Amino acid sequence: MSFDTLIPGCIGLSLFGLATAYLGRLIWLGIASRSWPSVEGTITCSRIRRWRGAKGGQSDGTWHHAPVVRYEFMVDGELRTGWIVAFGRNWNSSRRAAQETVNKYPIGAAVCVYHHPHKPGLTTLERRASGRVYQFIVMTSGMMVGIIYGVMAGC
Repeated sequence: MSFDTLIPGCIGLSLFGLATAYLGRLIWLGIASRSWPSVEGTITCSRIRRWRGAKGGQSDGTWHHAPVVRYEFMVDGELRTGWIVAFGRNWNSSRRAAQETVNKYPIGAAVCVYHHPHKPGLTTLERRASGRVYQFIVMTSGMMVGIIYGVMAGC
């Protein structure tokens, strides 16, 4: 193991470690939300956000889509606004997936809003983490294993 591989390895491990910890938190919130109290809410915004992908400041010609869902609800006599459908759900959805979410939550629809018992601003409509979160955690964990292997092997 050389100093030349140790420093970049530690930096890479730290970055992917932070990403993995963040993704782990989203999974934990999805599981924890199963025991959160619920209140009735109303969908106030439901649309698809669309933007062009870019690499190096230039358009790469691809379109990205994400559902934008907003809802209002009351907790302890205070009107609040939420935007989380499922933890991690809005990450680069396909047009089809974004449309499915928008169709599921039309403007004006009554919804069940689950909120953290001590932080009522932390809410979700679906008590789970999205499948994308699990995909990303597998990728970041794999990168961490690769970095550790590379540092130990002295790449």
